[in-house]
Amino acid sequence: KNELNSYKDDLTQKVSWIICNKTDLLKQEDLPEIQQNLEKEFGIKSDSIFFISAATGEGTSELLGKLETEILRNKSLEG
Repeated sequence: KNELNSYKDDLTQKVSWIICNKTDLLKQEDLPEIQQNLEKEFGIKSDSIFFISAATGEGTSELLGKLETEILRNKSLEG
């Protein structure tokens, strides 16, 4: 966020998510603790953190659904 802010002030006001890839290499039981640490470290809500695996496709449908919802929400605000 600091890097975005140094580039252009209003970028940090946009929606942002954390997307963790390669979760197929992690133990599934470790994910809740990782998520809690990310929430605490970055001060974000759990629904802004996505665990995906490009190799297996796990978690990608949830991410794409959230992306679609955000795009539609922005389109309705524009017009």
